[in-house]
Amino acid sequence: MISPPRPSRLVAALALACGIGVLSFGSNVLAQTQAPSEPTSVEVFGDWRLECRPNPAGGEDVCLMIQTVTGGAENRPLAQMAVGLAGPERQRIAVLTVPLGVYLPGGINLSVDGEPIGKVNFRHCTINGCQTELPLEAEVLAKLKAGSKGQVLFLDSRGTKVPVPLSLKGFTAASDNLR
Repeated sequence: MISPPRPSRLVAALALACGIGVLSFGSNVLAQTQAPSEPTSVEVFGDWRLECRPNPAGGEDVCLMIQTVTGGAENRPLAQMAVGLAGPERQRIAVLTVPLGVYLPGGINLSVDGEPIGKVNFRHCTINGCQTELPLEAEVLAKLKAGSKGQVLFLDSRGTKVPVPLSLKGFTAASDNLR
């Protein structure tokens, strides 16, 4: 099961360095004060991009594996999942972003190959979308690596379910190359 998210300054640093949300949702609050730098490297693994950017605090580049799902007639972003390493233990943390207009108490439900993994409450919303973060514990990470398709499910402001497919093609390779 997914553990409840804990506040993380390291995840905030990941978001700032790599511009989580910048790819399709615009900049987040942190990135509004400082534009994210250009990637120093980009690799594609199936449907996942592995992007590395200079660390604003100095030291090694900060890398994230990212997938953005778009849809509808206007091909607007429906969800984005970004995974990075945080803390001294280099714990994998996922940041999920969905558009504004969600029913916040509904949170985000994540499933792999039709099997529910868990529900996570939203942490915050900015003018560019609503986000949550979740540590990818060993059990959840193993399911994501073994799976072929995931799903992010949230409710819109009317309480209507919004299922967003998440491809796991390339997830294992991107995760194995995350540094």
